[in-house]
Amino acid sequence: MKQFFSSLILLVGFFCGLLHAAAVPNPYNGHGLVSNVTERDIAVERRASGGRLINVSGWMQIKDDEPFSDDYFTHTTSFPAFHVSSGVPTVYKQWVVRAGGEIRVELDLTFNYQAGTEAIKVDYKTRLYEGTSENTGDLDGSIAGSATVSRNANRQIAFTVHNTAEGGDWAQISLNVFNGNL
Repeated sequence: MKQFFSSLILLVGFFCGLLHAAAVPNPYNGHGLVSNVTERDIAVERRASGGRLINVSGWMQIKDDEPFSDDYFTHTTSFPAFHVSSGVPTVYKQWVVRAGGEIRVELDLTFNYQAGTEAIKVDYKTRLYEGTSENTGDLDGSIAGSATVSRNANRQIAFTVHNTAEGGDWAQISLNVFNGNL
């Protein structure tokens, strides 16, 4: 029943979004206020707004502590490049990895544009769940932090989240964040 209502809420939200999109003209789609805007015009506007192009890639190694032999899992990711600016000051990303049939690691990332310096503040929160399945709600460890990536710079952000409830399990995460020009 809970899944039915969740699906219903998503469906209603989707249709409301379509109605809102139909009611609000998009100046960049040729059907609204401006009919001759090109991709180059959009890029010029983004540069004028002081925006930045962010590239993020990373890897995650998970240790599943077992009585007879430990299991290790390595995953990599690369998010599509995205734009932040004074007009779009915050972008959220999430990376979820499941491993060993009983571990799930959730990494939430928030990228905040710093208008004065054009730096990007990256906030991260990682949760390690370990239980009888990868869908467990048994939260056994978490870590949060932040780092700043200067304008036109690359920064590695690395940390480890440990299973503090039962010990043994952990996830090491390393992210590479590049704050570049549009």
